[in-house]
Amino acid sequence: MAPPPDQREKKIASLVKAIVSLGDLARYKEQYNERQGRPKAGSEDLPVARWATTKGNGGNRRAGEELQRPRNYTRAMACYTQARLLYPESGHAFHQMAILCSYQADYFGQILNYYRSLCVEHPFTTASDNLVHLLTKLLEASKSESMESASDEEIPRTAIDRFKRDIVKLHALWRAKRASETELVAHTQHTLARFNKLLYERILPIGLIIKIYIAALGAHRTISILARKSTGTDAGKRTKVHAQKMEGVVLTHIMELHLVLVKLATEQLAPEVVSPGVSPPERITAVLRRILQTLRVASKWLIGNQDYLYRAANPEKSPQPGLTRVLGEFWPAYAQFATALSSTFPKDVVKDIQRVQLEEDVEFAGFTPLKKLLKPPEKLPTGIANQAHPNDEYLLRIRDILKDLFALVKSNVNPLKYQGGVYMSKTELFKSTAETSARSNDILSSINQNNGNGNTAGHLKAAEDDDIASVSTEDPVTMAMRTTLELSGNDLLDEMDDEQILVQPGAFSRMDAP
Repeated sequence: MAPPPDQREKKIASLVKAIVSLGDLARYKEQYNERQGRPKAGSEDLPVARWATTKGNGGNRRAGEELQRPRNYTRAMACYTQARLLYPESGHAFHQMAILCSYQADYFGQILNYYRSLCVEHPFTTASDNLVHLLTKLLEASKSESMESASDEEIPRTAIDRFKRDIVKLHALWRAKRASETELVAHTQHTLARFNKLLYERILPIGLIIKIYIAALGAHRTISILARKSTGTDAGKRTKVHAQKMEGVVLTHIMELHLVLVKLATEQLAPEVVSPGVSPPERITAVLRRILQTLRVASKWLIGNQDYLYRAANPEKSPQPGLTRVLGEFWPAYAQFATALSSTFPKDVVKDIQRVQLEEDVEFAGFTPLKKLLKPPEKLPTGIANQAHPNDEYLLRIRDILKDLFALVKSNVNPLKYQGGVYMSKTELFKSTAETSARSNDILSSINQNNGNGNTAGHLKAAEDDDIASVSTEDPVTMAMRTTLELSGNDLLDEMDDEQILVQPGAFSRMDAP
């Protein structure tokens, strides 16, 4: 018999805690297993090669090198994955997955899981200190590394690993209070240029593209919390001031990532690229297929945060020049993308496709920066009927982006408008006083402005506080999260809906694959 609704969440939380504990036991068992050439107990390094000697006809002979076998944490990962799918509002399983990533020296996966452990309704707060410690250590380690420019002849695996290190360093620079502003500017430009290049060359895997974007959202969320956290210590105050300074910088980077994706998608929808008369799936180029998933997620974030974006970039309230410039470039580019997408895929082409559960619906359920705008459909067919051809999945994502466009057009807080079959941008809403300035000067002036008087940080706080002020009641979950994070009255960043998202426990995400 199913439990009453008021007890359902508690019972699920207890079950998930047990599943996580089973994963911990599997992890400990493997960690201290020395059989079949595994490393010494408690170590992740492979052992030095050992040689076995046996007696054969005529004397001793060398039998060969003993097989070396790295540790296998598949069982532990399976438990953690099931736990997060069953209860995505809890951050415990993500924290344990970050521990597994540390065993493999997968630092990008580690910080991503720390972000996801914190960006849920029930955050695992230990992840905050672990994240800071990790980023500090990685930034120190990067100072001793030789700066080698990426070669055009790099094999894809090497290029991906190098780019992931660049992403990790950028996140570390955002948290470093003593980081050079010039270094931050240079590395930001370098990372965006590499992101653009690797997308064009189809080197970045689909799963990594969306994880890069999600990591940026997680960084912004956690930094925003620090910028509003009540503290009485000198160290806490310094952390808060630095977070207020970085909040707008990270927000600008999120919009720049989205801008890169939008420009690339627009090029892939150009008439000279899309052959006339072909079927709808054939209109989706290989490059566009790789970024559609991220474009859909970014579209959801854009809808959920358009009020915040508008207030943060309002010229009447001391905006950050870099953010103002990026938004002034983003909205016209987004209008071009919207026009190209709607003309290439008219409504009658995509309207009859059956709705199925998409991978990102499951993967990012419970991720608070998306404000529950990305979630599995309430009613789904079962069995084979819930399995769609990959082409239909791509068309479903396109249809969802087109629906989001209508929501954006109806809003009064962004410049996107629709007239005569064409999307347009009223860029006068985001005029910049420094349009001709270099990108580096924009970022530097943003940082210096925050250092000087904190007006921008205060404005960003007011922007999000205005979005939250309309919420007059709180459920116990919201109150518990505020208590855990030591936030004050109006410092919650997201409104929490009453509905609960439960993911089918049998589903595994392809994004978990290394």
